Amino acid sequence: MKPEIPTGPIETEPHRDPAWIRAQQTIPYTDEVRAQRRREDAAIILDELAAAGVELGAYDRRMIAWLADWEYGTLVTIASWIQRARAAGNPAPRSRSTKRQS
Repeated sequence: MKPEIPTGPIETEPHRDPAWIRAQQTIPYTDEVRAQRRREDAAIILDELAAAGVELGAYDRRMIAWLADWEYGTLVTIASWIQRARAAGNPAPRSRSTKRQS
């Protein structure tokens, strides 16, 4: 089941669909199941990068595999950033609202 990626600012942590969670609770947690979940979670980021036309190198793919071990909300938030940046096109750079204090 492909997750719904938020298309606007995220105010609270995204969570998995409750139906997905219930279905997963009936499956024994084996190494194969864990590997499949990691592939599915990596696909959250990979799909958005592919849609944005981003070419990936070996290190990029290693970092995505690393991110696949993070919480679902983290992955969906990163995917949302990619999607929103792609939708925004290439606007003029904006100044940062917070400056580093010395």
